[in-house]
Amino acid sequence: MKKNLVQKIMTLAIAGTMMVSLAACGGTASSSKPATSSAASAKTDSSAAESKAPDSSVAESKAPDSSAAESKAPDSSAAESTTPDSSVSGTPLMGGWSAVISQEDEDAAKKALEKAIDGLAGAEYEYAGLIGRQIVAGTNYLILTRVTPVTPDAKPDILVAKVYEDLEGNAAITESMVLYKGDSDAEIANDGALSLDAEENAALKAAFETEIAKLETTDKLTPIAVTMKNVQNEDRTDYYVLCRLNDADMQNVTVYLKADGTAEIHMNAASPISDLSEALDRQSAESSPASVSENAAE
Repeated sequence: MKKNLVQKIMTLAIAGTMMVSLAACGGTASSSKPATSSAASAKTDSSAAESKAPDSSVAESKAPDSSAAESKAPDSSAAESTTPDSSVSGTPLMGGWSAVISQEDEDAAKKALEKAIDGLAGAEYEYAGLIGRQIVAGTNYLILTRVTPVTPDAKPDILVAKVYEDLEGNAAITESMVLYKGDSDAEIANDGALSLDAEENAALKAAFETEIAKLETTDKLTPIAVTMKNVQNEDRTDYYVLCRLNDADMQNVTVYLKADGTAEIHMNAASPISDLSEALDRQSAESSPASVSENAAE
């Protein structure tokens, strides 16, 4: 039995290699970067993601069935080779992740998320901002969202969701990951206003802009959302502000805001947006039934 299983795995591996080779002949491949420690610091604990994000059965209830998803979303080998899906005629070349975000992109991402969660029960999703987008046979979005379980006294999580929208406008969440948990002693997902421009965050915004200006940097920081809020005491509240850096990377900025309006600011390590996408893909692969069965076989 084990010998037959090994032979089947070898056969599938050879077939997969041939498919990737054929795909590479039809387009230009782009190299992918390994995940950095910053992406790891985004709290990729799969158990946390499973416990706080909607369970897989709920996610499946809102997404197209597996056969439909396979026909719409490009497979991982196609996404990595950045070539068009050969089954779709006249589609644009697939490219890398971009953080050059317009208001039109924000509006499109928000609508895609709304379609992806339509009919989803058990939690409320709130759009927080667009991290990046990728043109494939359709569009992939990395969307920051706040998810609150529909239970008494529930605390929200800050989640990043990869949403795929096909060329016909159908959308589904393909992967998701908890970045900040609502019930952790170490970190508290923001349960207030997510936008730095909100009236509630006026003091935070003033301190953020003042301290950033002191750095005298030429880097372009674009705030996406206030992801974490942790009240240390009556004199200090800590915030995480997730930003896009130079339209290419993610940058977490920690602001220690004091009661007198002064603040300390810390620029945490930046990482490419593609690293976050790769972390989501790895998490999805590790939790897939195929991975589980292969590990059991070993």
